[in-house]
Amino acid sequence: MFEIIPTRTEPNQTIFDWYKRRKKINFNPPYQRVSGLWDISGRQLFIDSLINSFDIPKFYVHRLLSSEEGYFFSIVDGKQRIQSIFDFIENKFPLSKDFVLYEDGSDKLAGKYYEEISSQYPKIINQFDQYILDVVQVVTDDEELIREMFLRLNEGVNLNNSEKRLSKNSFLNNKIKEIVNTNKLFEMIQFKNRRYEYEELLTKIILIEQEEGPVSLSKKNLDLLIDEYKYFNIKIEHILDSVNLIIENMIRIFEGKEFLLSQKSIIPIYYLFVKEKSHANSEQIGEFLSVFDVMRYENRKLDILQSNPILIEFDRLNQQGANSKNSIKKRYLIFEHFYNAFLAGTIKINTITELNENDLDD
Repeated sequence: MFEIIPTRTEPNQTIFDWYKRRKKINFNPPYQRVSGLWDISGRQLFIDSLINSFDIPKFYVHRLLSSEEGYFFSIVDGKQRIQSIFDFIENKFPLSKDFVLYEDGSDKLAGKYYEEISSQYPKIINQFDQYILDVVQVVTDDEELIREMFLRLNEGVNLNNSEKRLSKNSFLNNKIKEIVNTNKLFEMIQFKNRRYEYEELLTKIILIEQEEGPVSLSKKNLDLLIDEYKYFNIKIEHILDSVNLIIENMIRIFEGKEFLLSQKSIIPIYYLFVKEKSHANSEQIGEFLSVFDVMRYENRKLDILQSNPILIEFDRLNQQGANSKNSIKKRYLIFEHFYNAFLAGTIKINTITELNENDLDD
């Protein structure tokens, strides 16, 4: 079944009508973007357009034929816009301080919240509430059609690789989202989860686990991984069990050392290192990683002639080509050499200034 229902054939399509049914709307179906892509100025500009009665793009929703979670609709396109409307109504942000009401050219609403406008200018808020949204309802029980529609509608919105990958219907995608939403490690990470960055990171970790060592973390390989485990099988169950065990160890290691989790490109190297040192003392591993981080920081402050070229190379590899197999292998081996020096009690900035080229090459 596939049916398109345009706005003109449906009653109760005003802003306030949709706000009343907000709890029946799923804002986070699997194919959707992470919330929060719009900054405050973008949201204010959109509300400005509504109050000043400008035409705005259509919204697309999936009208659900059945839902175990009590939803009647899922957002296909227009999530940021409709979320901005609801947040404005709930006084989560005001109008811009530069707002001008085109009707009379005044700035009387500038910087005001919905509640203030409702109290002081009820006629204006009533017009806002009664603004008819152009909501196209898609009725189907075929989720693949909805995913395809989402991708097509967003072709011009620069979806990043993670957003495209995570929009696929896949057992592994669902597990990745579940782990990110429930595992403490992702609460400890020091950068924000903008546009599925945590999910992208976990996908890379799972690929490393599947390959049991350094591997190219390219878009192609990550896409193939998600496609390979579209459905459950014993192999991916074992891989995820191993990932969860290593992540639990990482949680113990980075407890109180969350500052080490501020750069996303180094976390797969941490994972690989912790995996290979699974029988080592967690406290000792954490101490080494802290010492190594301080050494890198101190090395950056030195004159180029006094600094350690190996540590400079490590920093470079964290920034350039960080997803290549060779980069991952090099950084792991640098960890390994300095860790051995740490265990021997000889670790200093210039303890190791050369590495065997045969070790570093593929």
